[in-house]
Amino acid sequence: LFFHKFATECFSNSKLNIVQMILLRLFSSVILLVVAGIGAPWPPLAAAVQIFTKGEKNDNISDRRTSFKYKTNISKKTSKKASKKAKKTSKKNPPTRKPTYVAAVAEVGVDCSASTVIEALETAAKSNAQIIAFPENGPSFCSNADCAYASTVITLPRPDKDKDISASCDNADAATKNFTSFNCLAKLAKQYKMYIAINVIDKQPCVLDSTTVNASYNVTNLCQFDIETGALIYAFNTQAVFSPDGALVAKYYKHALFGASTNFYDPNDINLAQTTPELSEHFGGEGIFETTFGIKFATLICNDINDRSLLESIKDNGITDIIYGNTYENMMSKETIGTTLTAASYLYGFNFVAASTGFYAASGSGVYSDGQLLTNQSDNTALKCTFNLGNVPPTDDKEDCVSVRSAVVNKRTTEKSSIVGNSFTKTAPTDTWDPNFTGYSLALPAPGVWFSYPINIQNEFTFDRGSTFKLSSQAYKFFDAINQVGTTSFFTPPTEPGIYEARVSFNGIECSAILDFAEGTPEGTGNTQYAFAAYSGDAIFPSTACPDSVSYCSLSRCLKFQEGTGACITVPEMGGAPAPLKSEIAQSITVSGTFANSTFPMALVSDSDLQPVDMSDLTLSGSFKFEDFEKNKEGTYVTDNVVHAVETDGNNAFVTLVGTKQFSVPSGCNVCSNAYDLFDFEDARVPVSEVALRDTICSYYKTKPLLVSGE
Repeated sequence: LFFHKFATECFSNSKLNIVQMILLRLFSSVILLVVAGIGAPWPPLAAAVQIFTKGEKNDNISDRRTSFKYKTNISKKTSKKASKKAKKTSKKNPPTRKPTYVAAVAEVGVDCSASTVIEALETAAKSNAQIIAFPENGPSFCSNADCAYASTVITLPRPDKDKDISASCDNADAATKNFTSFNCLAKLAKQYKMYIAINVIDKQPCVLDSTTVNASYNVTNLCQFDIETGALIYAFNTQAVFSPDGALVAKYYKHALFGASTNFYDPNDINLAQTTPELSEHFGGEGIFETTFGIKFATLICNDINDRSLLESIKDNGITDIIYGNTYENMMSKETIGTTLTAASYLYGFNFVAASTGFYAASGSGVYSDGQLLTNQSDNTALKCTFNLGNVPPTDDKEDCVSVRSAVVNKRTTEKSSIVGNSFTKTAPTDTWDPNFTGYSLALPAPGVWFSYPINIQNEFTFDRGSTFKLSSQAYKFFDAINQVGTTSFFTPPTEPGIYEARVSFNGIECSAILDFAEGTPEGTGNTQYAFAAYSGDAIFPSTACPDSVSYCSLSRCLKFQEGTGACITVPEMGGAPAPLKSEIAQSITVSGTFANSTFPMALVSDSDLQPVDMSDLTLSGSFKFEDFEKNKEGTYVTDNVVHAVETDGNNAFVTLVGTKQFSVPSGCNVCSNAYDLFDFEDARVPVSEVALRDTICSYYKTKPLLVSGE
C-alpha cells in the first residue's frame, strides 16, 4: 500500500520521463492486486485495501468469498433451473447482504435423550454455529434408557443475562449425560460458546392477586389444578434460551396452544396453560433477547407461526430474526412446515432458525430467509421419518432421523414487493376444465389429529377420496359444527393438450387454477387426479383453545387415495402410489384466489418430492410482502389488491395459496371455555349442550367439583 502511494506521489511530482512513470505506476498496481488477493480473508487488510482504493462496501473480496461459499455449500441449484429462473420477468435480483452469524438447527425425535443434545452441539460446533435451536417437545433431561414423552417439567427463574447459573450443574450428572437440572444446559451453552434454545414446560405458581400483574381480568381463573399435588399452577409450553455466558437470557411462553389446552394439570399427560400478555410479562416469558453478535431475536413455538397478530407485533417492533421450535403436522396435500416457513419468511422478511421434531412429526428443520431455504433443500422434509398418513408409522428408525443443519444467516432488509398487480403474460385459457366430482371435505386434514390416538374418526365416519363426505352424513354434521368443512373438486388430466382452467369457490373466496398440458392423456390410462380445494373460516381443533382463522385455494396432484381416510397421496411410492405419467405433469400451474383486502396471502409450494420451493423460483402477482399492506383508520393492515396468484413450473405435489386473517390471541381463544376463565363454559364456541361434541373436542376440560373431589 505504501509503495502504491509512493508511486502515485511520484507520478505527480517526479522528474522521470513519461515511460518511466507509466512503468512505475503499472508495477505498483500489480503489487497492490497481489497483496489484496492474498490478504482479503484477513478483515483488517481487506478493509485497508477498500479504504485506500475507495471501493464500495458490498464489492469487497470478503463479501464475494462468502457469497461463493453460500452458493456452493448451501444452494445447489442446477444450471437448467437457473436459466429458467432468469426468464422470469416479475422478479428482481436480491440485494447483497453481509453475513452476520452462523445458525444451526437440530432435528430430533420427541423422546430423544440428553446425549443427543451433546451430539448435536458437537456437530453444530464444527460449523462454527453461534446459535442452535432444538424442536418443541424435547429433548428430555434423561439418560438413554429412561426418556419420558415430551419435554421436561421444571420451574425456570426469570431470565437474567448477567447471571451465570452454569455452576449449579451437577458434575456427576453431566458426566453421565443425565441432566437433572436446566443449569446443565447453561453449562453446555458456556462450554460450546453457543446460544441454546430448547423446549421445556415451565411450571409456575398460580397468581392469586390479579393486581400484581396489572391485569383487567382475574388471572387466577387461568390457573390449572395440579392433580398430583392439589395446588393451583400454570404449566407453560416454554422455549428456554441459554447464552455462552452460562445465563438464562430468555424464555418464551407459547401463545397459540395446539392439542394441549386444558384447565387441569396431569404430570403423566400433556396439559398446558394458555398464557396472556400480562402473565408472560409477570414471569419473564416474552422471549425477546439480544445476542453478543448484535442480533435481536424473538421466539416462537409451533402453532405460533399461524398467529398473525403475534407476527405483526414482532414485525412492528423491528425484529427480523426468530428462533423457532415445533412439532408440526404436515398435511401432505396442502401444506408442510417447510413450505409455510418459506412463505412466511418472504412475507414478513424474517430469518427463521427453525428446528422441527423429525420423528413421527413434520421434519422440515432449516434456516429460512426471505423466501429461501438456506440449508440443504433436498433433505428438508425427511419423508421416511415423518408422519404422512393416518395410522402409518415412519419407515426409518428414530436414530436415523436425527440431523443437524447449519447455514450462514444475513441481515434482513425490508422493501415493498415489485410484483404488485398482474405480471403474467400467459395466453388466456382456451378450455374450461370440468370436474368429475365435487364434494364437501375435511378442511384441514392433519393426520395426527384426526386419524390416530386419541381421536381416530375414521372409525366413526366414512370418507371418500380427498377426505370428502356427503351433506347428509354424520361426518358433515360433526365437522360443520367445528367449522372444518370445505369443498373439493376432482379433475382428470385432459385427453388433449392445451391450457385448462378450473374454478372452485367457498364462503366468499373465489379460486382459479390454470394448467398448461403439453400432451393429452388417453382416457382410462392415467394415474393422476387433480384435487382443487377451497376453504375460509375459523377452523376448530380438539383441545385447542384458539381456532385457526384461515382461507385457502389449494391444488394437489393425487396419485392415490388412502383407504379409510381418503387422504390424497401426492408422492410416488408412498402408500403404494404410482408415479404420474409424463402427460399428466403440467408445463406450468397458476393458482389464484380472491381474498379480503385485510388477508395476508402466502404461496405454499412443494416440488414433486414434497420439498419446499424457494420463492425466487416462483412468479407472483398480488401483495405477498408485509410492506405491501398499510394500516387503515381502524389499525388493520389492508392492501388495494384482493386477487393474488402464484405460477410454478408445473411439477408440484401441491400449490396452495393461503390467506391468514386477523385474529386476536388470547381473547378469541374460547373454543372450550371463556378465554379468561377456564371453568366458564357458557361462552365457549363448543357449547355445553353439545355433549357428544364436547366429549371429543373438549375432553381435557373438567368442572371444578370434579377436580376438587380428586377426579
